[in-house]
Amino acid sequence: MFGKVEDLFLDLFENTKIVDAYYSYCRKYGKVKEFLYDNPKNFFKNIFKYRKFLTNDHWWDYHYFFQMLQLKLTKDAMSYSKYGISLNNDKYVCQMMECVVILERLIEDEYEEKAFEKLDKKWGKLEMSYKPYKDDLTEMVLTRDNIHTEQDEKQAREQTNNMHKKSYANRIDDIEKLFGIMNKNILYWWD
Repeated sequence: MFGKVEDLFLDLFENTKIVDAYYSYCRKYGKVKEFLYDNPKNFFKNIFKYRKFLTNDHWWDYHYFFQMLQLKLTKDAMSYSKYGISLNNDKYVCQMMECVVILERLIEDEYEEKAFEKLDKKWGKLEMSYKPYKDDLTEMVLTRDNIHTEQDEKQAREQTNNMHKKSYANRIDDIEKLFGIMNKNILYWWD
């Protein structure tokens, strides 16, 4: 109803100062509405959406950054697949979901666990114990059931160091792949 009245009003006063004043009023009203209603509404909606991350985030920890990025990319991918109007939506959704899968691996952070399963099978489960050292200090002692000689000890230590390096390299590869995909494509991820 209001749209018809507005059209009639604009037709009657076309190319007049009244129409100019009306458009000026609408622009100002839109800015006021955006400032007083839309922005606060979006702000509180985002606080609710990211509340878990806001309460658990620490400045020294990257873990929640990955979780927040994963949530953002997941929601964006779902929106693109449902409402997107770009010709390349499916391609963008696949790129985002590839990032989400990589982020899931980074969040689970099981790089060492998977690498050390082989060592546990070969040398036995790693046992940790403590013994008194000097004064009030203690020494941590790491043992495995299948290590019997110094040669075994040396070989197990070398394999452990290699596994640490390999798991670290796998983590770095995932991070580089994630940010490589984003670096190459993020400017196209809008609709």
